[in-house]
Amino acid sequence: MVISIKEYGKSLGTREIGKQIRNIIVNDEERTVLDFSDVFIVSNSFSDEIFGALVAQKGYPYLVNKIKLQNTNDEVARVIKKAIIDRMKK
Repeated sequence: MVISIKEYGKSLGTREIGKQIRNIIVNDEERTVLDFSDVFIVSNSFSDEIFGALVAQKGYPYLVNKIKLQNTNDEVARVIKKAIIDRMKK
């Protein structure tokens, strides 16, 4: 499944949207591609709600096997990476 993140906005900052996307990922049996085309920025909260929560609930191996990121700009990639690292430290 491919989720076009821009359908949720080009600047994403809420946990609520992150939770909606995380629920789609978890409920889909296939590997999920998150396409960040035309998304300029994501917040720490949004990223933590998807990526951090998946690491906390399912583990890092699940995350890397379940999700593929596409078309992330440097800033989006940095925020996602921070959310993952922060949760792995806990």
